[in-house]
Amino acid sequence: MPDVRVHIGTVHCKKTEDTGILGSRDELYLTGTVLGGSSSRVVLTDKLSIDNGERLTYPDPELFVGRVPDGHPVRIALSAWDADSASTWKNKRKLIDAGQERLDEELAGRGTDGTVTGPRDPSSDQARELLRIVIDALQQLGESDDDDLLGTLTIDIPVDNRSVVSTVGHRWDFYGDGSDYTIGITVESRRDGATDADVAAWRQKMAEMRRRRN
Repeated sequence: MPDVRVHIGTVHCKKTEDTGILGSRDELYLTGTVLGGSSSRVVLTDKLSIDNGERLTYPDPELFVGRVPDGHPVRIALSAWDADSASTWKNKRKLIDAGQERLDEELAGRGTDGTVTGPRDPSSDQARELLRIVIDALQQLGESDDDDLLGTLTIDIPVDNRSVVSTVGHRWDFYGDGSDYTIGITVESRRDGATDADVAAWRQKMAEMRRRRN
């Protein structure tokens, strides 16, 4: 059963949603869920202040860490928002915990431990429904009631246990309210039992193979 990490890469803002005399910067944040095996995680990122033409990264890009059965997908469901409020997440940990509790209750009510099975459906009804449930829970407790929805993503990415490290990248483009963004998302699987030394040796081997090809 491979160890899996999901993280956000570079956020490229080609055009913000905000315009006007107060400036064009967006306060971009992500909400959602990541499900893999018996692990489930609620996503609520910090707000990223970003303007036209900028490429930035989140200070804490990690969305998920867990063990996922070989051949099963990691199910990612995210929404991107521009925060209209100038304040920051004062109770971010409380919001995440409340969203996680709501997600766990929903999964338990379905009679499942969260394990994802079935075909790799990039428009998964389950993932979309869980995304809606988590967003509703966060909106009831947080600041996002009046924030602007810029885009949604629902995708299943399979993991396997064959290679020391297996990396799958996904490019997420969204254009809500006249904005234009691209965010990279990476799913990295480490073979069951692989140590940090094994991973470092594998990366060095791959780098050497690329150098020889060039």
